Amino acid sequence: MPRTEQEIQTIITDFRVISYRKTLLTCGILEFYTPQVAELRSLAVSPGLRGAGLGRRLAAALVDEARRRGAEMVFALTYSTEFFAKLGFSPVSRQLLPWKVWKDCLRCPKHECCDESAVARWLKPRPDSRPLFPILPSAPLAGRA
Repeated sequence: MPRTEQEIQTIITDFRVISYRKTLLTCGILEFYTPQVAELRSLAVSPGLRGAGLGRRLAAALVDEARRRGAEMVFALTYSTEFFAKLGFSPVSRQLLPWKVWKDCLRCPKHECCDESAVARWLKPRPDSRPLFPILPSAPLAGRA
């Protein structure tokens, strides 16, 4: 998704990178939407190095960082669900990610025809009775009182 110069300046210091001899090999960022929910985004690996484990190593480090900071769930939008499945992520509906939709998706040029898949990984067990996303209003199911 296109980013403004101001957006890039705001987040540039949050990027994590793996480099060798001043050459960028892989990069990614962890963005928190709430204290419990973070997105692993902008994960990229130099094309000639894909399959060497660098992306997996950086993604795992970002998931560990999210856990240390108290996140309960990490999500990503991706073209490579297989990559994230190997890291313990599962497919989820984009509708379960209201923070992402309101912050980024609505202004994305691909909003109406998005070809990315949403995946998520829960870092802490949740009691079944606790709502998955407490910031969303709860509504009774149709036909139930």
